[in-house]
Amino acid sequence: MSKSRNRIQAQLEADLKALPDLPRSKLQERWVELYGSPSPAHISRGLLTRAIAYQMQENVLGGLDRATQRRLDQAAADLA
Repeated sequence: MSKSRNRIQAQLEADLKALPDLPRSKLQERWVELYGSPSPAHISRGLLTRAIAYQMQENVLGGLDRATQRRLDQAAADLA
């Protein structure tokens, strides 16, 4: 892994570790930065934190591959 990639991953790890200590207002600001809209009004702190952590990791490490996304979409459609 390159030095640049190591630095990026180290920064991600530090940012993830800091999330639980952030006040709710900062978590909501982070949500807007990542998702481009306000967080849901009644989202729990735990879910807010996990969703932010997931999006941060997806931005750095990449998201689901197409096959997995298709399977999840199909599973959701089957449940609807």
